Amino acid sequence: MSSDQPPSKRPRSDASGDATNAPVSYTVVARGVSFTLSRDQCEFDSPNFFTSAFFTGFAESESRTVYTDRSPTLFSLFVDYLSGYDILPLAPVSGMTPEVALRNLHKDADYFGLTRLEAKLLDLITPPPPAVDVETASLAAWGFGAKVTLEDLMSGAVQLERDTSKHEEGTRFIPRRGETLPPLVFMRNVFVE
Repeated sequence: MSSDQPPSKRPRSDASGDATNAPVSYTVVARGVSFTLSRDQCEFDSPNFFTSAFFTGFAESESRTVYTDRSPTLFSLFVDYLSGYDILPLAPVSGMTPEVALRNLHKDADYFGLTRLEAKLLDLITPPPPAVDVETASLAAWGFGAKVTLEDLMSGAVQLERDTSKHEEGTRFIPRRGETLPPLVFMRNVFVE
């Protein structure tokens, strides 16, 4: 059962799923540090590691305890997330740069099968494609009279020929009527799919 509603807004239930006033707890031990989860917390962003471990036929469903070698520092953030709290943007995480903390949190969200959180984190750790920076200023200095854009070159509105003389900047292309040669264009931070 997947629910976006915070656990505090849902009725409590015991391990059999029957409504009750007595809360049943589940223990996750991360590198020796114990965390207690309610059924509602386990079912938040489900199906996930916790619903598989505690609510199926695994031995952990009887003992209601699971052990993991994941970071207890990061797991404390998962406890808050499973309680319905916003954990992003991240507060400083002990011993990690913000970038490393986001990447590690994403890895653990994947490990625990928290798909909604994993998608949010992936958006934060995937950099946007860089903007294209095309230098065309030197083309204007070659006698075009106006700045020539990459679009002008690609559309064929401006035709260039190679200037074979030696220049400090390297090979140049100059305008010529009739013959079209590929222009030399300098680009930085180009993202090509």
